[in-house]
Amino acid sequence: MSVSGWVGRAHLPLAIKGAGAGAMNASVPRSAGIAAGDIVFAPGPGMLPIGTVVRIDSEPSSRSIILRILPAQNPFSIGWVLIRDTGTSFRAAVSSTTPFMP
Repeated sequence: MSVSGWVGRAHLPLAIKGAGAGAMNASVPRSAGIAAGDIVFAPGPGMLPIGTVVRIDSEPSSRSIILRILPAQNPFSIGWVLIRDTGTSFRAAVSSTTPFMP
């Protein structure tokens, strides 16, 4: 799964990709100035902090770096969730037999 978002103080846009077990990855230019500890956000009602950059992987010959992002909330420790109906896209996804891709 992939979702658009942004990271850091400069709100650098990026494509965040799922890496399993709640972890995420994103690729950004080496010159972006992103550091471990920067917060990753996703669109929603306001700026939703979805994770934190915990590690940066890079190869010396590459112009980009890979951000390793851990979720703000451990998905395996959530005891309950509240699903809020926000419109027709939600209703269509619940009644559809095909996977919902916003």
